[in-house]
Amino acid sequence: MHRWSGANSFFMFSHRDHLAMGSGGHFGLWLDAELLHGTSGPSATFGNECLSRQPNHVNDGSIPAVGEFRCEVLEVWGMEHSAITRRAHEKHLLGLR
Repeated sequence: MHRWSGANSFFMFSHRDHLAMGSGGHFGLWLDAELLHGTSGPSATFGNECLSRQPNHVNDGSIPAVGEFRCEVLEVWGMEHSAITRRAHEKHLLGLR
């Protein structure tokens, strides 16, 4: 687990052809549009090293290692703002906190 380093606010970025988390150097985690292939490298956002088991190149330490991987399992959570608002309203009506 890598917590926010405070270096920047590049938590998540999505585009029609990829999804990425963390930045500042490299994406900490990057997945393609099919959510099948990805890369990982050191990101300033989370202060992480490469999260892939095997970086795709060996270097002398002057270039941070970036690794490639094939995604086998992915769990994604999401919630619409309207669902959050509705649930808060329901809890308020029921007197729940």
